[in-house]
Amino acid sequence: MRQARTRAPKPLTRWEIVGAWTHLWTPPRDAPVPPIPWRKLAIGALVAAVATAVALALIVPPLEEGKRRGATREAADEAAFVRAAQKRLRADQRVHRAAPGVRGAALVAALEHAVDADARAREQAGTLDGPILGTTCTAAGRAVVVRPGTRVYRCVVATSGKTKAQLGVSISTGYPFVATIDSRKGTIAWCKTNPQPGEHHQTGIPHVDVSRECAGRLAEIL
Repeated sequence: MRQARTRAPKPLTRWEIVGAWTHLWTPPRDAPVPPIPWRKLAIGALVAAVATAVALALIVPPLEEGKRRGATREAADEAAFVRAAQKRLRADQRVHRAAPGVRGAALVAALEHAVDADARAREQAGTLDGPILGTTCTAAGRAVVVRPGTRVYRCVVATSGKTKAQLGVSISTGYPFVATIDSRKGTIAWCKTNPQPGEHHQTGIPHVDVSRECAGRLAEIL
């Protein structure tokens, strides 16, 4: 009588062995599962760690240097932009002076005429948009005066007609100027202003202070 042959168990695949090691899969009872090669795994982990460290040592410094150079270049570009903008603002806000040869209340009319002529010249030069409809100057409070015998004026070069706003108040759009009349000397000095949006002297917004010769103590808030 012939004895029945015992079939050899089918060898486990690599993924089945890993599943058995991690207890994510249960192998057949008669399937041999090799022991976990802790030594090889430790050596492999060490080799991987060394390779990762070498890769980081080769890759990270150039990346950091690139980021540093990029930040430096960006800061230089921003500084150049601010310098160029400030140069334009200094030219736009430079002091204009005149001695109209009149005295008293006629100096206010002379100031309005001078500011209006300046604005129209800017319109012709393309540095100010029109159409210019006229200029009015109103005296500021005496607290902003810095020299005896002078008075500071706020001037508006209107570029649109007056429109009614809420509560019946009429408003017009235009360009702001600030000026000082020296009644003792019979002279006037005026500057165009460029008010900033929001909080005064916000970081990152180019700004140039208006001359106190034009604005008196208003220069501290313009």
